[in-house]
Amino acid sequence: APAVTVTAGADRTPDTIAAVVTVPQAIPRDGNVLTVYADATNTGRVYGSDATYSTARSTGVASSVAGLVGQVYVGATYYCDELFLEFDTSAIPDGAAITTAVLSLYGKTNEDATGFNVIAALRDYGSTLETGDYVAGASLSALTTVASFASSGFTTSGYNDFADVALPANVNKTGTTRLILYSDRQASGTPPTGFERIEFFLSNEAGTFKDPQLVVVYTDSVPATV
Repeated sequence: APAVTVTAGADRTPDTIAAVVTVPQAIPRDGNVLTVYADATNTGRVYGSDATYSTARSTGVASSVAGLVGQVYVGATYYCDELFLEFDTSAIPDGAAITTAVLSLYGKTNEDATGFNVIAALRDYGSTLETGDYVAGASLSALTTVASFASSGFTTSGYNDFADVALPANVNKTGTTRLILYSDRQASGTPPTGFERIEFFLSNEAGTFKDPQLVVVYTDSVPATV
């Protein structure tokens, strides 16, 4: 185990006995892996819809238990879908150093004919998802981005891993990590001309093999005794 050697008495008078004390240091434990599945009740989609794009982009009208994210123009109506996910990450020790954190979502339906980037950002929307948690498109870019995913790489045959931007530093080690997922085209104010939306499985499915997951790798230390 790592240790620090401390020498005492060497700089004193000749009749002083020098003592060497070896002090054990805290031992790091690497490779702790924690997989957290999204909450089954406080996750879902909040969307805006209107015949005018600026209104659909800025105002939420309803929520539903669906893993949709993106934009759609169909039947002379615009839809903007924002996806909200909650993860209980309180099992991570307070003193741990998070080395990696990967957001991974299982693909369900591909309705994208345009191509866009799904942005994951911090959004503490509280213990109950409501229509009022919708974030106006003009305000999305002000949120803290933690990960992203290009819809061109979307698959319905397995999990889709988001590319890290700043997720390890923003995992809440003392409580709950809540995220919003949105289209970069909604953030930029680019109206859809058709379907540019994808859907992920949520935690309301039986079992956990398709649930949204946050995989965290961290190191902590075991206090040493002298």
